Formats: sequence, structure tokens, C-alpha cells
Amino acid sequence: MLAFAVNEAAAGESAKAKSPVVFWAHYMPQIPNGHLHAHPHPGGNNDAWPLFSPQENNPIVEYKQHMRLALASGINGFQMLTFTDEKMYQAAAEILRETGHMFYVAPEWCGIPANKPEKTVQAIETFFKKHQDNPHVYQEKGRQVHFFYGNPGNWSQTPDGIRQMRNELERRGVAVLFVPTIYSFERIALDRPDLISKPWPSGVSQPGPLRWLTETGWKAATGFDFSLSPVAKILDARLRQNASDFLWIPALSAGYDSSNRPVQAIHTPFLGMRNLLDSLRTWISLGYKQITYPTWNDCLESMILPSSRNVYGFNTILRHYRDIAQTGGSTLSEPQVVVSYPVDVLYGDSLYFQVAAIPSAGESIEMRASVELVPVENLPPVVLESTTVCSSATGDPAFVEILWETNNAFSISGVQPFVTIAVRRHPVEATALATREGGGEGEAVWETLYSKIPVSGTRLRYNRIANPVPYAIDLARVSPVAPTLRIEHDSALNVYRGAIDIPPAQRNGGRDVAIRKVHLSEGSMSLGAFRRPVASGPAGDKIDSHWLENTFLRIESSENIPLELRIQNGVIHDFYSPSPDISQAIATFDSSRAKFSSRPPGSHALRSRVARLSLSPDAQIVLDASEPGSSAAKNPIRVMETSFAELATRVHSGGGALVRTVTLGEKKITLGLSLTTDATEPNVDFPLAPRDNYARWLPLDMRSDPIRILQAITVFESGQVSFSSPVKVESPVMQPTDMAPVQWIATNAPFDTFVRQDSSTTQNPFDHADVRKGQLPKNAIPYDHYDFEEGAGARLNDRGSSQQLGRAWVEHGGRGTGHVARYSNEGDGHYQWVPGIKGKALLLDRDTVIRVRSKSSPIGPETISLWVHVVASVGEDGKRDETTDLISGTSRFLRLSANAFTLDLTADSGATFSFKRALASANLNSLSGITPGWNHFVFSYDLQTVTAWINGREIAKSDVSPAYQRTHSAPSIGFSKPLSPQAFGGRLAFSGAIDEVEVIGTALSADDIEKLSKQIPWRVFHSFSEN
Repeated sequence: MLAFAVNEAAAGESAKAKSPVVFWAHYMPQIPNGHLHAHPHPGGNNDAWPLFSPQENNPIVEYKQHMRLALASGINGFQMLTFTDEKMYQAAAEILRETGHMFYVAPEWCGIPANKPEKTVQAIETFFKKHQDNPHVYQEKGRQVHFFYGNPGNWSQTPDGIRQMRNELERRGVAVLFVPTIYSFERIALDRPDLISKPWPSGVSQPGPLRWLTETGWKAATGFDFSLSPVAKILDARLRQNASDFLWIPALSAGYDSSNRPVQAIHTPFLGMRNLLDSLRTWISLGYKQITYPTWNDCLESMILPSSRNVYGFNTILRHYRDIAQTGGSTLSEPQVVVSYPVDVLYGDSLYFQVAAIPSAGESIEMRASVELVPVENLPPVVLESTTVCSSATGDPAFVEILWETNNAFSISGVQPFVTIAVRRHPVEATALATREGGGEGEAVWETLYSKIPVSGTRLRYNRIANPVPYAIDLARVSPVAPTLRIEHDSALNVYRGAIDIPPAQRNGGRDVAIRKVHLSEGSMSLGAFRRPVASGPAGDKIDSHWLENTFLRIESSENIPLELRIQNGVIHDFYSPSPDISQAIATFDSSRAKFSSRPPGSHALRSRVARLSLSPDAQIVLDASEPGSSAAKNPIRVMETSFAELATRVHSGGGALVRTVTLGEKKITLGLSLTTDATEPNVDFPLAPRDNYARWLPLDMRSDPIRILQAITVFESGQVSFSSPVKVESPVMQPTDMAPVQWIATNAPFDTFVRQDSSTTQNPFDHADVRKGQLPKNAIPYDHYDFEEGAGARLNDRGSSQQLGRAWVEHGGRGTGHVARYSNEGDGHYQWVPGIKGKALLLDRDTVIRVRSKSSPIGPETISLWVHVVASVGEDGKRDETTDLISGTSRFLRLSANAFTLDLTADSGATFSFKRALASANLNSLSGITPGWNHFVFSYDLQTVTAWINGREIAKSDVSPAYQRTHSAPSIGFSKPLSPQAFGGRLAFSGAIDEVEVIGTALSADDIEKLSKQIPWRVFHSFSEN
């Protein structure tokens, strides 16, 4: 979190650096810049990749690089989450000597044993004494400032406990000011607990009777939720009147998003950069000098590390407002312009385009913007023109937002904006307008600052948002010269080839045009970097020209075991694992065989390694394994033998990863092999030498998302970034003319308008009149098919080559932490692979579900089709009727839950059905038609009605209100309400077996339902040879 903290300049600061302002940012030394490469859910929800990433193996040098960039972004302090690396203080001292700027490093305690206050006292006392005279440890009125994140311990739950802890530290001579993170602080401090997890009422709400501030033991606090202007002013008034010595550090979480994690999908509403600007303007105008903000070095979580979605845009805004807080106005020599707009936009929502023009020192400016949205389909551009807006006399940017309604834009799947900005400058203190060259007396003329600057593309989607976080781009950082991207499909190899042509201006050499890296990106997500050609093989032999260079293979294991990988007609160059230390991240082999541990060094959560290969199209791949705890040479057994051609075909045929379960020692272990394009490269620079073009092979999964919009993003040594024209790629095995009915809500507002930061409940102020209907090609409709033909392992629908595309896994014991998916290992006995209605099926035990990765599922209309096994039992002894129970296992359940739908079996062999999506809900009773054996259930929601079909017959229907569940969505499918054997009594129950699940992002027709009941998949692909 970012904080301005403030008192007089700390002792030891040079005259150059004297400042009453300190900005803080969370810093997590335990992770790389976003742990992008092999996320705990391999192949991971990696929404962005960093533009800045230290390449040195010296931590002090890397910390200094972070500090320099932070200072350039207006940040001059890090809150060290979990632990404080002592090398940070050495780096801060060197920064002060080299630049004259003070950089602060504060502890942010997290993870201290909650029930052992003596451990807390000891840890804080040790830190305090060690750094008592360290000028880089920030002090407030003679006390070190220590932040707390999460629950500091049971002592913190009562005012008396807090005072006792503080008194004990004071008795030991430890002068510390605790700054805990208190969720919903505004509601707590204003004594409005009735509003916790609820939105503030419209209008300005009054605080409750004064209580908390007079009773609490805390003397300071920070928050996690950002405050809207009216609430902030009410809180400020209460603090000034009733707790003037209380240190309140407001939170600017209007830039926080954790939806990249496997099961946590928290998204605070950005509204582009509107909420950030509002929060900064409000708190600084109220005189606050401390403001907290999300993590610096995780570009997946926040917007302050420069990344593929934050091209220095938030950095420029933060630096400007720090200048205002420090000097009272702008310090820029020239105006700067930041633009913000969606990475993805839903059909029916508004595509917004925001422009903030920051004035130079001593000036105010008028600004107007023109944006040309060029479709990827070669259709006429859409031109958006803004009104004229002005900056304020206090330096607030000139800000404008232009909206484009997408209700009639279904023929467009992506656009690239071209931005033109004109400004007119006025001296702030002048009584008359300045005379400019070319203008008449008293007139200021319009100047074109930027003309048709190409920026990153936006994807238009139906009923699913993969990237809810917006772009924020400083136009001064955008180079108008960009590579040309070409994507070609190789039907013989079942792979795609991506190639870039480097324009002559970028081949002249020199720092301004030297290339640090070029990434093939989908929105802000990386699909991998372009690299120089591979020079040689294992013995210095030249790589054959027909080989596929820089191909990536993911090796996954449910346990940490010794493995050996061998490639016939290929080379294993290196393995990549996430690490803050580049020397630990990359292990080089350059051989046809490699022995390695299946999990990265020091990792207990990551289940995979990624190997970079160059190989022939006819290459053979062999994987051997040894028992856990043994060396790779001890009793290895062959666990997999496959070919590159088979793995490539599995990507495109729907087969997914090649998975095997083997017994090593006495343990069942699942291993998987798959080709991948992500999870490997974003933190590493790959400079490109001047040449005409570069190419790489791409195993793109085109079944889960048959339409892909790809773009090449170039990062230059100068710090500039360029964006190629987007390229639309459509599946060669999908008929784009195959149409289907669709439904959507005409919201006529941006996505974040309906997102609440204090709750997962999405706002849905709509009725049936807001629902629209039309048709789209099936390849534009969200669709995931879980056929369970993996036959082994815990990962489902896993093709490894892209992000939020219906990936799922078997999970036992409840939802994971958000950082890590909670897999159920096959050997633990919580599920089984059994015969299904077609091929294999899954048999789930109690507390075991199929968990779908966040942001994978439709957010509005939806149809779920699934085959579920039902058993009937007779006799009071609970013996099963073997004539109907074809599935092994003894668990029996009365409830089936599938995303927003729930079916409960009743004692009379019937069922009840319920639906809940956001605030829309319905309940249906007296359903019939369920029989022992395999039953086909279809549940459908079309934004106006919810319908249930059983075995091809429509059983029940009910009206329901239109609703989207925009965030916090990681749905599951599973069984609950276990039935004891004594309660069987001949009634029907679910055995826990499930097969052929199809999740379709629209409501289907009766004809479609009938086909599903005959085991005909909704979306049919054709073979490569037919196209």
C-alpha cells in the first residue's frame, strides 16, 4: 500500500531531499515481480507482465533499481510485508548518498504467531533496538512507525489487550507507533457498523454516536478500502474534532485486484483512473500526508509497478500529486497526458476512454481529445470526440471521459485506439490570456501534443471478462514506431507461428531504439517473448533450420520427486522457476537430457517446472521418475513416452495435458506433460539485435476461446513502449457461421460502475426492459466442456497454453487461500476415476468439488448441462441395490450444486431447484423425472427466466430478475448434504459420479437441449483437414 507519511524532514536528509512527504508502498520480498512464471496454479491467471524487472543477481543492486523507479513514481518508502531484508537498509543508504533522496523502509508485521504475544514483543523489540538510530526507519513524533497487516494476535482484539501490549513495549523502552490495517475503517471510526459490507447510502450519511475512537487502544490505523469524497470528509471532520492525535493513513485501493489468483477474485472498482484521482485530490486537499496503496512489486495485484497494463500511467499521476502535496503545484516542465480505458469490455457495457492532462509548472491548461477506434475486422473506425476541459488552479489535471455504447457492436471483436490530444496553455497567475505566436492579442492557441498515437488494443467480449483491470498509459512513453505482427497457422504441425518485422527505425542501433524485449500479448497478458535464434545444440552442433526453437514444455507432479527428461532430436536449453533471484530462476542444461526436481527449489506450493526446448517436429519425449526422497539415478521408472506431435495435437484436439498416475514406493503420484506459451518469461529481458524479423512457435488452445486478439508489445532501453496493430486469430477447426441466440443487459455504463469494493455482491439495478436478445457465432460465446477423459490427476480441461479459459481442478477441504489452488491428490482417496456415461467420469466424495478458476465462467446468462449418477438403496441396513448402483463408493448425497444452480432430492423421489446469481434468485419445487442410473440435468438462465430440464424434458420454469456476477467468482460443482446409510430407506440419492459437463454462456433452445440429452456436444469442431 502506498502512504504519504509526514512530519518534518528526518535527521540526516540532505537539503536537496528535505520534504514533509513520504509515500509508502507494500513490498513483498518473498516473491518475484508478480511470480508470473509458474504461478501456484501453473499456466496461471497472469493478467500482466512487468516493464521493469531487475536482471542482476545482487539483491542490493536490485533493491536500488526498485527504489530509483519508485522515487521517479513519487514513492519514497516501502512497507516490508512479512519480513524486512536488512539489505534494504544498505540499498536505501546508498540511494541517499547517490541521489540525495531519503528512502524509508518500515516493517509491516504479518505472520507473527497470533496466540503468542511474547513472540510479538520479542520480534518488535529486536527490530527496534537494531534500528533505533537508523534514519531510514520512519519515525512519527519520536516513535518508529510499524505497520500490521492481518490479525496481529488475540491481544489486538480488545482495547485492554492493545494497551497492555503497548505498555509492555514502553516498559522495555521500545517507542513504537502501531499502524494496523483495519478493514471498513471508515464505518468503524464513524460508528456505523450497520454499514459494514454494505454501500454507503445515497447522499451524505451522518456518523453514529461517538464511541470507537474514545475506547480503542490504537493510536493509529490504515485501511484497505478507498474512501469516496463525501465519506472521507465526514471521517476527517470526526478525527479532527475527536481524535486530533490519531494518525490515520488513508488507503488508495482504487488500484487493487487479485483476480489473477486461482480462486480469489477481489476487484476494487477502478473506474479507469477516476477513483484514483478522486482519492488523491480529496485527501491531499484535506491536508493528509500519508496515504496507503497496494503492492509495489506485484504488477498482478496493483497498478504502480510499470507493466503491460500500467505503462507508467499511475506512476505519472502519483508523482504529480506527491509534487502537489510537497510544493503546492505541478513541477513539470511540459504537460503530460495519461489515458485509461478497458483491456476487455462486455457487449452492452460502455467502453470508456479517459484522458487526464497534467499541466506544467505555473500553468493551467485546456484540453480536448480525439480517439479513433480501429476494429481488427477491417471495418470503418469509430471516432470519439471529447468536450473541452480545464485543469484547476491547484494543479489537478484536466480530465475527460468519452463513452462508446457497445450494444450494436457485435460485429467487432477488438479495436486499437489512436489518440490525438490538443491543449491550450494559460499562466495560472495571469490576469489575461497569454499571447501565443499565431494567435491574436489575448489569445492562447491550440497545440497538438500527440497525433494519432497507437496504444494497446481492447477486446470486446460476450458474457465474460478476463481482464477487469484497465490500462493506464502515459503517452510520453509510447513510441509511434512498432513492429508488424503476423500470425500463421501450420496445419501440418498443429501449431501457430508468430512473427514480428522490425521497422528500419528500430534497427539503427542506439539507446533510443535498442530493444529490451518484445512480448506477444493477449490484452495485457503475455504469451511469451520473442528471442534471438538458438545458436547451437548440446555439443556445439548447429540447430537444424527446420527445428522449432524456443518451445516450452510444462512438467507437473503432484509430489516433489526426482525426474529425468530426455529429448530425441531435440535440446533442453533450460528450466525456469519463479524466484526473485535470476540466478535461481533459470537452470541451464543445453543437453538432450536433464535431471531435476519436479518442484522448484524451496517451493512447496508450485507443482510444475517449465523447460525451454528446441526440437524437431518428429522429436520424441521421455520422462523417467524415481521414488520421493531418492536420487534420480535410484530405480528410475518410465512414466511417460510421447512425441511433440502428440502434445501439439492434444492442445488443439481438446485432449489437454498428457496425464499419468503411477505408484512410486507406496504413493500414488500424478504427472503431466503439456506444451505451454505462458508461465515462463515475463520477468526476464531478451534484447533483440537489429535484423529483419523474429519468430516463435505457439501452441495456442483455440477450443476454449476460438477467437484470440494478439498484439506485439515492445519495450525499449529508453523506457518507451510500442504496440503493434492487433491481429485477430480464429480457430481453423470452428465454423464461424454457426450462430446461436444470445442475451445481454444493456447497462449503458462501464463495468466498474456496478462493482462494490466492500462486498462480492454486484449491483444490478436492471429489469427485464434492459435485457436484449440477438445472435452471435458460437465461437464468440463462452463455452467449457469437461469430458473427464483425462482419466488421471486433479487438473481438468487443462491445455496449459492460456489463462482464464475454463481451467478447473478437483479440490478437497474447501476453497484455497487465493494464492494457491487446493488440489486433491488422487492417492488421498477423495475422488476416483470411474466409468461414465461416455468414457471416464469423476466420482466425488464428501467435501470434494470441481473448482473452476476465477474469471472462467459466464457472468450472466448461462446453461449448464451435466450427467449425474443417481442410486436407489433398499432395506434399513443400508445395503445398496446392485442393479442400479453401477458406481463404486459408499457416499450418498441429497444436494447437487453447479455454479449458480442447486438441486435437492426429496424423500418422494422428486427434487427442488434453486438459483442465485448476485441478487437474482428463484426457487422451484416438485420436480420429477429422476430415475436410478445416469440422469441428464440442464439448468438455464436467460436473464429473465430460469429453467430446469431433466432427461430431456422441461420440468420447471420461473421468472427471475436480470443480474451479472462481475467479480469474486470461482464457482464449483459438487455434492453435499451427505445421507447416512440408516436414512436410505429406498430413496434416491446422488452417488457423487459426474460426467460430460458443458458450461455455455447463453440460454439454449429446446432443440439444443434435446441434442445435449443425446450426448451431442453443443459446440462441434471440425477436423483440420476440413478447413
